Amino acid sequence: MFRILAPAIALPLLMAAPLAAQSTDSSDVTFNDPLAPSAAFTASGRAAYDWTGPSIGVQFGYIDGDNGDEDVIGGFRINYDNDLGRYVIGGGVDYDFTSIDLDGGNEIEGILRLKARFGIDGGRSLYYVTGGFASAIVENGSDGDGYFVGGGYEVFLTDRVTLGAEVLFHDFDDFSGGENVDTTTAQVSINFRF
Repeated sequence: MFRILAPAIALPLLMAAPLAAQSTDSSDVTFNDPLAPSAAFTASGRAAYDWTGPSIGVQFGYIDGDNGDEDVIGGFRINYDNDLGRYVIGGGVDYDFTSIDLDGGNEIEGILRLKARFGIDGGRSLYYVTGGFASAIVENGSDGDGYFVGGGYEVFLTDRVTLGAEVLFHDFDDFSGGENVDTTTAQVSINFRF
């Protein structure tokens, strides 16, 4: 029995011996205070990554139309968010430039979005769903109105700059010729938060 217990007792003692030899002065010993504020919070008590406030950004990606046409897409975005602690609510405006052909020979030159979003605050990360009004800007002026829905992810790279990714489905059903067009976009964004 002693041969079994001896190594189990001796090993921790041997590992602790160098630590004990380093200092016999108790003033050199430091302990972590379990009640001290977390590093994730600032001196004011607010979370280090606060989603409240305005942001502006640029975005770039890919668009696919239900008629088989596809193209690159890119533009800018302006948002305002309110961090409620566990959740984030916000809204904004996007405008993207693109070129998607319509059946009548025209093409969509841009997409304007008025959006709302609701997200889960993961500290540095934000996971959200979004939706709202969308308008397809057509070269001859016969714009098509509709809606969009989707989801996205945004993460702080610094205390002011975020990287985002978003996938949106659009349904435009109010063109002057009665045409219905569905598109899907996938984009990444870089945003500066104020």
